[in-house]
Amino acid sequence: AHTVDIHVKQGIVTVTGSVDNLLAAERAVRIAATVKNVRAVVNRIEIAAAERRDEDIRKDVTETLLFDPVADAGEVEVEVSGQQVVLRGMVDSWQEKRLVGLAVKRVPGIQAFDNRLAIAEAAQRGDDEIRVEIEARLRWDIWVEASEIEVRVDNGHVKLSGTVASLAEKQRSIEDAWIRGVQSVDADTLSVDWLSARANLR
Repeated sequence: AHTVDIHVKQGIVTVTGSVDNLLAAERAVRIAATVKNVRAVVNRIEIAAAERRDEDIRKDVTETLLFDPVADAGEVEVEVSGQQVVLRGMVDSWQEKRLVGLAVKRVPGIQAFDNRLAIAEAAQRGDDEIRVEIEARLRWDIWVEASEIEVRVDNGHVKLSGTVASLAEKQRSIEDAWIRGVQSVDADTLSVDWLSARANLR
């Protein structure tokens, strides 16, 4: 934390400084998003890892995927150019794509990361089935007040609306909505307003 600086103006937080890897930078932004009254977070953190060759980064990423219990390394192609990593290939779910990305971001020396993994086509699911499962996930998530969020599904496209108490809760709600059969998640009308949160918010 001593390498990260915080500047706040009218509820907009700008995070600057340097950290060792991309995952640490994202973690700092997520922590800032949990604070009440934060309307947005601008990430200007630099990755201060020592200069590394592309082939060394590619080797480390490949080994990371090989030993990661979630990733199917045989289905993932790794490209590295100018310390920028691109992943291509196929995974079974959005959750697997996200977890593979988290594993790769721990590798030092990566300045930028582009997760282009495609998600395998799943069997068609009805909109009502998707909606019911998302609502259940929101209710079981201790970081989300599900009673304040409305879920609509149209041909696999999910729209979240209502009010949440923080940017972190909004991000968590979006993650909960990405289940099997979902084509997209739109949370543009899910507003952040901590003053409207209920007193029993978990």
